[in-house]
Amino acid sequence: VLFNALFDLVNTQPVDIRVGCDAIAREDSADGVTLTDASGRRHGPFDFVIAADGSRSRMRSVCGFKASVLEYDHGTFWPRAARELSFPEDSPRWGAAFLDTLQRYKLTTFPHVSGHKYVVPILLHGGIPESCLANFFEQVLYPIVSNRLDTETSDAEQLVAEWRETSHYHQTNKPVRRFLEDGGKPAADLLTRCVEMARTAHYEGRILPASELGLPERVAQQFGQWWPEYRQPMLSEQSPRLNRPWIERDLYGEVRCVLPEQTLSEDKDDDITFQVTADVYRYAEQVSGYLRGNVFLTEPAECSLPPARNYSVRLLHKAKLLREWNFAGLTADDWIAFDEKGRLLSNNRLPRAPFWLIFSQELDEALNPVEKLDSEMVADSRWAGYCHYLLNPDERDALTLIKQDGTPVRLPLAEDRESELHGRVLPHCHVGELPVYTDELPALQIPVAQSEWDVIVEDLTGPTPLRRWQALKDLTFELQQNQAVVPLSQEKLLGKPLLGEYRVTLRSRGTLGRDQQFRFAFIRNLDCEFDQPYYLTHGTPRLTLMTEPSLTLSSEDPAVGIVRPDELAEISFTSGAHSLSLNVIADNQRKLALTLLVPRLRWTLRGLANHSHPGWLSQPLTAQREDFEASDEIILVVQLPGEDNPECTIELAGTQHRVRTLVRHGEARFSLRQFYDSLRSLTTPIARFTFTFTDSAGCEQKICPLLIRTRWVVDRFECRETRSVSFAWDRQSDHQRHSHEQRTVTFILEDSGRFQQRQIRLWNLLQPWEPPHKISLPDGCARVEISEPLSSLFAGRYRVELFTEGEFEIATPLFPPRSINSDVFDIRVDESDLFRRSLSITSFRDHLVCRLDDHESHFDLNNYRLTLEDREDLARTLTLLIVEGMKNAIEKLWFEDLYSQIGMKTFRISMREWLKYFVEDQDDEMRTEMLNLCKVIGLAVHSLIPFQTNTQIRFKKEIYTFTGVFKWENSPPKPMKPLSSWKPPVDKPERPIDLLSLKYLNGSSRMVPLSKLDEMDLVQA
Repeated sequence: VLFNALFDLVNTQPVDIRVGCDAIAREDSADGVTLTDASGRRHGPFDFVIAADGSRSRMRSVCGFKASVLEYDHGTFWPRAARELSFPEDSPRWGAAFLDTLQRYKLTTFPHVSGHKYVVPILLHGGIPESCLANFFEQVLYPIVSNRLDTETSDAEQLVAEWRETSHYHQTNKPVRRFLEDGGKPAADLLTRCVEMARTAHYEGRILPASELGLPERVAQQFGQWWPEYRQPMLSEQSPRLNRPWIERDLYGEVRCVLPEQTLSEDKDDDITFQVTADVYRYAEQVSGYLRGNVFLTEPAECSLPPARNYSVRLLHKAKLLREWNFAGLTADDWIAFDEKGRLLSNNRLPRAPFWLIFSQELDEALNPVEKLDSEMVADSRWAGYCHYLLNPDERDALTLIKQDGTPVRLPLAEDRESELHGRVLPHCHVGELPVYTDELPALQIPVAQSEWDVIVEDLTGPTPLRRWQALKDLTFELQQNQAVVPLSQEKLLGKPLLGEYRVTLRSRGTLGRDQQFRFAFIRNLDCEFDQPYYLTHGTPRLTLMTEPSLTLSSEDPAVGIVRPDELAEISFTSGAHSLSLNVIADNQRKLALTLLVPRLRWTLRGLANHSHPGWLSQPLTAQREDFEASDEIILVVQLPGEDNPECTIELAGTQHRVRTLVRHGEARFSLRQFYDSLRSLTTPIARFTFTFTDSAGCEQKICPLLIRTRWVVDRFECRETRSVSFAWDRQSDHQRHSHEQRTVTFILEDSGRFQQRQIRLWNLLQPWEPPHKISLPDGCARVEISEPLSSLFAGRYRVELFTEGEFEIATPLFPPRSINSDVFDIRVDESDLFRRSLSITSFRDHLVCRLDDHESHFDLNNYRLTLEDREDLARTLTLLIVEGMKNAIEKLWFEDLYSQIGMKTFRISMREWLKYFVEDQDDEMRTEMLNLCKVIGLAVHSLIPFQTNTQIRFKKEIYTFTGVFKWENSPPKPMKPLSSWKPPVDKPERPIDLLSLKYLNGSSRMVPLSKLDEMDLVQA
């Protein structure tokens, strides 16, 4: 279309030249812009060109004016046009004429993009101005090719999302940023083609012609001039490559983030943290890993996600950020979409293929879903307030939701159906994250109603790269229902290989915005079968593989055994393994690392109060009944490999309550909240849920996925204590002699009498390092006596814990429970005996006992060096005191009694290491208590600090960067004022405490005592 707006300005009759969908098939030269239509005819050259974009007219805009592309300079577009037409350059009529032209030809004006009224649509229609190309190469392509971004992905939207999180984004020219962020699918296709140009230049040492890439000649020419200068720095700045996580939704409505296996350098260890932020919700877990050769591999991890506008995923090593990924969640209109397989879709474009739409129930809808998920079966109650619809919009003109005020919400539905890849995929099998096709190479299904296509195939496996570029019209294909079915096995494309990893790019000749890319693995005539349809926890899998005789199988795992007399291979591997890794090799040159997932029977529990997401389990999960009753909704998910639709049940043992369901998509789900009343009626200490199903052989199988520990309620509790002396008769001397003096304690209680296997734990609060006495109560008995020597049951403060013990008794806790619980009682035994003991103190333990009971001690710590055993006793004592809220007792014991010890370097290092070891397996509540202890004694444990190194914090209304912990023993700080009213003697130095190192924005540092940690807040990005 000739630029009508310019002719309108000089009252010249507009001239239309319709050339169809051909804005990309053009040449830029000194003479102007030449357009090529679908039949191959050329038009032009033109000085000023617009290409239309109306979806109704099937035309696209990718070029705008030549002035906006070639002569843009810091906001000016019209110098040449103004000279040619003798019209003022700064007149607003230039921009107004452009908008009039867009409206005349029904082109998009990008109303959703903020910015200048005229500048924004001109730049978005014009693409990247010529003056900004070098900046685009340096700040966008350079980070991608040098692995500073996630180069494993070819998704332009993911690349742009990661690029925005780097410093390169802020150094990119505004027109480039505007085009990549708001230019939609055309901008994404342009970026993908430029990335391909840069990768080919980097890895193969050649620059593809502009016609093959579908790029303007000016872009390829400038890149060819820019590339030699930047190639060498790129080679020296290669960064470790990390696999991008993804967000998915399962068929029961649960949304989760999946972190795939990561390959790290050999100097990494298992201190890897997976963090997820969903608006205000935060989740973190340690990721386990293992060494393979000279690299460290992490295990996959996942977490369930609540509704949120934004999701952020971080991977850290020893609190140092390795990589951060960001994902857009719910839109401002409160909807989110996933493709039919469950992967998160971009909110900017919904496909003309089946997809899941999740939207707030506050939005009215006029949609006809293919499938609608019942809200009662939504796995995560946090998503229960949303509708879950599976839609197929293939023949629909539009999809619209309605707000409560009547405002329509139009969903961004793609204009045309996208191409697809079809073939036989091996289930439960992948190469990396790629699907594995077998039998024959898959075929492309391409809508032929769209513009002409180019098909580019790349072999990523062979010793030398293979890249073939063919026009669709030159290939053999079959028309089926207005689609071209293109076999990739024809000789012009991939031929008939044995195996390989491939990338197929489908590129529109006439229009940006329709490109697609597929990446997959292929192994000819591969088939596999396990000797069982599924395996329980300790089942030993055996696998039979049928392959081409010329293929070689091997494994780097010495526990994997391979026996292959012919084309059938018998493979055995370790009991309990969840996956098998094999190398499949052809011609000693082409190799694929194949991973097969073992069909394990496993389960997980969603929504249990006071429990973090347990992940997939193969052992019974034990929970408390109060947690069960406090849960809004509990969903048990059982993965049952095999055929769908067999009936299965979940039953509460000891009751007649059972629920039946069918296995759908390899999973069975049960809502357990309905078992609440049945659970309360049980008298057994452990309630067992039993999952029953029928296997493929017709045999009934039972497993126990969940155990609920019932609560023992005591109406009255009383403790009575007496002293008894036992005598023995010495027949030779005919005299009585004393045996060891005994103490008898009697417990009297009243309860309903229905509970069995009742137990009492008797904790000595003056000896927190000692395990508790454990006493069994006979069924129905309301009175029990214990007699122990005074040496093991001496006088002092005790805590009584009442509980029931079942078949699956958990390990004894490290510390006594809090006294606020209704099944916990505090007692005291014979105080006078303790006073006599305090007069003859001979060990550090005796000293701690006296201090815990607030008695004076005559033990001389200045002439005593604490042993390792003493330090463990001390750490447990301090932890008990902080749990009990006895801060003053901690300060007295630490700063007065142990002053001669806490100034020793070895003592502080030993104490810090013990505290670090102790907190590793503790829950969040205990970790918080341990951090409070550290703040009191001034001994920092880095894993407890809530701030990551090099993050910004706010302290006393100032912004600082937290740079780490300043340990006292490494470099003693300058004398500081005491942190409390206690003042040491004059001849003693100031207290040795650890400090937090903060850095001002100007680079200077400040040291702040650990006790000030509560006054610091993290500055949100």
